[in-house]
Parts: sequence; structure tokens; C-alpha cells
Amino acid sequence: MGFLDKFRNRRLVAVDFDSEQLRIVQAECNGGQTRILKLVAVAMPEGFDIENADAVGDFLGRTIRDHGLGAAGVLMNVPRGQAVFKSLKLPSAVGEDELPGMVQYQVEKELPFRLEEAVIDFTIESHYDAENAEQPPAEAEHVGVLVAAVRLPVVEHYRQIARTAGVRLLRLGLRPYANHCCVKASEAVRPDSCSAVVHLTADETEIDVLEGTALVFSRSAVVDIPVPHRRREQDERRAVSAVVMEVARSLQSYQAMGRERRLEKVLIAGGTGIEQSVVSQLAVRLKIACECFDPGQALGLAESDGASAFISPLGLAIGHRGAHEMPFDFLHPKRPRVKRDVKKVRAVAVAVGAAILLLAVIVSGAVHLAGKAAHKRELLNQYNRLLKENKSVKAAAKRDKALSRWQHAQPDWLDHWAYLSNLFPSCTEAYIRGFTTSADGSISFTVRVRHSQVLEKLGERLSKAGYEFKLGRGSNKPDEHNYAKGADVKLYIGEKVKLDLVGTGPVRRPSDDDALNRLLKQNRSRRGRR
Repeated sequence: MGFLDKFRNRRLVAVDFDSEQLRIVQAECNGGQTRILKLVAVAMPEGFDIENADAVGDFLGRTIRDHGLGAAGVLMNVPRGQAVFKSLKLPSAVGEDELPGMVQYQVEKELPFRLEEAVIDFTIESHYDAENAEQPPAEAEHVGVLVAAVRLPVVEHYRQIARTAGVRLLRLGLRPYANHCCVKASEAVRPDSCSAVVHLTADETEIDVLEGTALVFSRSAVVDIPVPHRRREQDERRAVSAVVMEVARSLQSYQAMGRERRLEKVLIAGGTGIEQSVVSQLAVRLKIACECFDPGQALGLAESDGASAFISPLGLAIGHRGAHEMPFDFLHPKRPRVKRDVKKVRAVAVAVGAAILLLAVIVSGAVHLAGKAAHKRELLNQYNRLLKENKSVKAAAKRDKALSRWQHAQPDWLDHWAYLSNLFPSCTEAYIRGFTTSADGSISFTVRVRHSQVLEKLGERLSKAGYEFKLGRGSNKPDEHNYAKGADVKLYIGEKVKLDLVGTGPVRRPSDDDALNRLLKQNRSRRGRR
């Protein structure tokens, strides 16, 4: 192999994509050091289907060739939404060689699909839902393990992309850990702080929380963010509001896990064009420091403009080898080792000649081993039962704490209902079916309207009053009262809602409204039957 071939073999490309854009980072690995050479972003063709592995692979291969990005191999990521996380506690006495087998045995009961249908990898470092380092004596007997599982068709999807592109897939990592690796390498957070990283893409928003430099919480939310050249102002406002709402909910879920550390900063990354608007609104909503994350200058990139969109492929390239190496690889997961003892094999071969003489000893040993195995299974079942009981107690304590907070902080639903009644149009134009409230401070109902303009005006009134709302499933089929349209509505009581019940009066009703008389008649009829 010549000098030029060795030089090329040190190069690799890290790839990340969504339905709107393909992002590629070319890097060079030398020992434990990684040098970023080039950043390339290419818009996906109109109407492109990223679920079609052959189409994605063909486009990737052409892009690599057109931009001269030839390399020894390719790195890719699995998005957070396609992976399942499970936290396990295993006895600390389990040896390193035995750990993969024990993990597979334990996680099989926790997965929503069969073990044979998935690729399993794990890490025992500080991770999602990990306990504090200073554990009580009872906890010191266990080791925390985070298991990540991905379905086999997902892994095969990325393999097929690489085959069609004509490249060698070196690693299939997990996107939250690639983002985490980029933030760590950029030294964007203090080692003793608690921060959140929000990564926006056209199809999915990922929210991760770092305690120090450890990833302790990860969640994804499906938020559709239109591309800038097809985006209307109202679409942008809707997308920004949806992202802010999902981030706020995720951080509330993180706090509900019983975390005591206070969140100090939120970093917003991505290349969708709404990042700065999300920063502004999120800072007002959370009342903590929020900023756009741009790793370009910290990593010494020559092409630093727009580097925020490349947070995942940058983290992939940096974390493939060296000090920031990532813990998950679904192409090469940690598996139980098969031990081959040559001496034992020879001894068994010699013992075959004396098999008849040793039959009694072998039978006796088999019975002894069977008893030990049964005892081991009994202990393991007891351990699993105690682990589940402990888990249910912790979950009950968390629910009790959450209910207590909700009880002391829930809104006055009657006041809000009186206020909302004055915001609604006349019942000749709209009426609602059902009315439910939730512990998260939200109100849900189904509204039926004569025509779509009534629904738009209602949305304007609710927004002006300070309510955040989300339209759900809609219907264009007239109902039995000839109201032409319907929609599910969910209202969130934000800080901007100021109840003005003094200036409101009784809701006007139509002159031919006979609902009250019918209600009184029904009550008299019931009393008569008694």
C-alpha cells in the first residue's frame, strides 16, 4: 500500500439527513486526533422519500462523488425517535465478559418487541436516568446500565443506503450521543453545570439534558418545520410555538424524574432558519439563558458559517475514535464472548476413552450443576422481583410528588370556563362537545362550527387572550345540526392569560333557546318518578 492509499484510508465522511437536507462532514483521523476538512449541505430533491433506501443511497453516492468527498468509510446516525432506551441495574459482581449476556437476558423482558427482531447495545457510563455518583450502601452493590435497542429493519435500512451509495458503512451511532459529543468537544458547557441541547431538523426535534458532560435525559418530538423558501409567516410562528411547547414539556418531564439540579442554559442547534426565534421565545418561557449553539469557532472550522446544522455529523466524526468516542454502535454491538479453552478441549478428547469408567462421576457432576443452575435461576428471579417492587415504589413516590405539585398549582377551571364562554362566538355559529381538563394545565374539547371562518376567528380570540392552543383531528362532514366543520382543540394556560371576569357578563343566548325549560322539565319529571 502506497503513501497516498494510507492517507486516503484515514479519511471518512459522517452523514446526517432529513426530508429537506443532506449534511456531510469530511474528516481525517490520525491516531486519537480528528481534523475536520469540509462541510457540505445539499437540499433534497422536491418530494424526496427518505424511507426509500435506494433513492437516498443513490443521492448520497452522487453527492459524495460530485463534491470529491472520497473516503475509506461512512458514519451514520439513528435518530432518537427510532431507538428504545431501557435502564437496568445489574449486580456489580458481574464480570465484564459476562455483562453482555446478562444485559440480553434482562432486557428481553423490557422491550416492546422480540429480542431476535432488534440490535442491542449498551453502556455502563453515566447516562440517561443514571443515579447520582454518591450512592447509598445498598445501591453500591449494583451497576447502572443503559440499553439502546433498534429494530433490525432500521439497521438494514442504513446498510442498504450505504450499499446503493457504493460506500462502506463503518459505524451506525445514536444521534443524541453524536450531538452530546459535539457539545463536549466544543466545551460549550461547564463540567459542573446542567444544560439542555435542542437539535432542530425538518422532521424531528431532539431534546437532551446534560449534567456536567453526561447525557442524562433524551427525548424526541415530531414537529414539522417547513423550509424557508416555502414557509409563510404564520407557518413559522406555528412551528416556533410547537417547538417551544415540546421543549418546555420535555424539561418538565426531566424535572419530574426527581432531578434536583437546576437547569442553567439551553443550547439551540440546527439549520431550519427558526433557531433564533426559538431562542427568544424559549428564554421568555423558561426564564433561563438560551442561545444558538454554533460549534464552528470552538472546533476551529474554516467553514464556520452554518456549522450549527452539522452538530450531528460533526459529533459522529469526532466521536468515532479518540477521547470523545461514543458508546453505541449498532453495526458492532457488544455481544457475549465465546471462550475457547484449547486445553479443556484436549482433555475432553482424552477423557472420551475413559467415558465408561467416569460415567458415574459425570452423572453426579451433572446433577450437582443442575442444582446450582436451578439455585441461580431462583436467585435471579428473586432479584428481578425485588427490582420491580423497588421500581414501583419509586414510581409511586414520584407520582405522589407530581400530584401534590399539581394540586397546589392547578388553575381555577370554573373561572377559565366562564372566561372562555365570553370568547366563543354565538351558539348559532359554534358549539362544543365535551370538556376535559388535564393535570398538565390543559383544556380539551371538540368544537363544531358553521364554516371555517368561525374557527379562524375563534383561534384569533384565544391567541389574543393569551391561550396557547393546538388543533387536532378535523372533520369536514356536517353533523345532525348542520354544523359543517369540526376540530379537536387543546388549550394550554400560559403566563399571558389574564382572567378579566369583572368585564364579562352572562353569555347571550338566542331568543328561541328552550334548553333551560327542557332541563327544568326533566328535573320535575325525575322528582315525580321518585
